[in-house]
Parts: sequence; C-alpha cells; structure tokens
Amino acid sequence: YLIWTIFCILEIANPNHVQDAWNISITQYAIYPLVCAILVPISIKNKKHIHWLLVIWSIFVLFATFKGYLQKNHGFNERELYFLYELGGAKTHLIWSGIRFFSVFTDAANYGVHMAMAIVGFGISLIFTQNKFLKFYYLIIISAATYSMFISGTRAAIAVPMAGIFLFTLLAGNFRLFTFGAIIGITLFFFFNFSTIGDSNNNIRRMRSAFNPTKDASYQVRKANQEQMKILMSNKPFGYGIG
Repeated sequence: YLIWTIFCILEIANPNHVQDAWNISITQYAIYPLVCAILVPISIKNKKHIHWLLVIWSIFVLFATFKGYLQKNHGFNERELYFLYELGGAKTHLIWSGIRFFSVFTDAANYGVHMAMAIVGFGISLIFTQNKFLKFYYLIIISAATYSMFISGTRAAIAVPMAGIFLFTLLAGNFRLFTFGAIIGITLFFFFNFSTIGDSNNNIRRMRSAFNPTKDASYQVRKANQEQMKILMSNKPFGYGIG
C-alpha cells in the first residue's frame, strides 16, 4: 500500500491531471487503505477484538437497513431529493426497472455491494461462532443485509456472495463445509439463472437480469462504454489521472 500511495502521489505529474479531482480521490484511493494497513494489525489481535469489530459493523448494517426501509416505504427526505433532482442522482436511481434506494451511502451501488459483503462476512461468522445468541443475531444481520442488497437494485452485488461462497468452500478445508457451501452456491445459481421463481417481485427480477447480461440494455451500454474507453486509454500507460 505504501508503494501504491507513492504511485498515486506521482500521478500529479500525469499530463491529464486535474488537481480538484485528485484532492477528492486521494483519500479513499490511497490514504484510507494505507492507514488501515497499519492500524488493523495493531488494534485487532485476537478473536475478542474480531467479535467487537463484527458487533460494531452489525450496528451500522442495521442502521443502514432501517434507513433503506424508510426510503422505500416513506420516501426521500429533503437532502436526498436534492441529491436526486439537483445533483443528477435521479439518472441512475430512478430508472425504468424501479427505484434504486441508497440509504446513508453515496449511491445505490455502494449500498448494495457493502451489504453483499456483510452477507458474506456475517455468514462465515455464523458458521464458526459457538455462541447461540450470536448465531441468532448474525442471522438477523444477514437477513437485513440481504433485504438491503435487493432494494439497492445493484445487480453486480449478487456476485459478491456468490464469489464469497465459492472462495469460502475452497479455503474451508472441511468436506462438510465444502458440501454445504457448494449446495448453497449451486442452488442460488440455478434459482437466478434457470428459473423464473419470484419474477413478480421487482427486486428479484432485477437481480436475475445480472445472470443474463447480454439481454440487458444496461449491460450493452456498459460494453459500448468499455470499447470507447479502450480507445481513450490505448496511449495512456499510467491512466487518465487520479479521480
């Protein structure tokens, strides 16, 4: 991360450099990862610390889920409407397939992917913790995170638990866990890719479209943008500049 941070700083010399964009992006691109790389090993040393980290994370997951629920069932507040209609957020959040809710996050994509990561993290924790109360509590967190992932409308988020289950089964080193993970992964894949169960639900139907991307208009636009980006980046070996 130190090497990466140095690279990001040197990007100031990029011919396409925009100082305002760099100022905004350098924090999340380089400073946060570097600080975490130093602080995490210092502050988290045993299982008790990990449990506390999970508890703190779970509180934020519940809060974000509750806020997403409020948006879905009671509408957006004044600041959220400002983001949607004054800052242009409506273009990507009020779309033909329905409203993409974003809770307390910057956008629905961050909301959905973060909650998908929570499903993986607390799902693995559920399997390994011995405390029955924590098992039940983690199950509630997983349910909340799953609800949030679906109402975010972020189809790419479904790849996170799928990939998480796959990697977990490889690393588990336990045949029973491998079998359990494989069954869940295959079941999810068949549910979304080969069935129409739940299509009457807008959230499930939207997630299912991620498994048939070639038929999806959004995917086609993304592919076209990628082809244009290849041309733009062909003679820029150090990228287009941070941010």
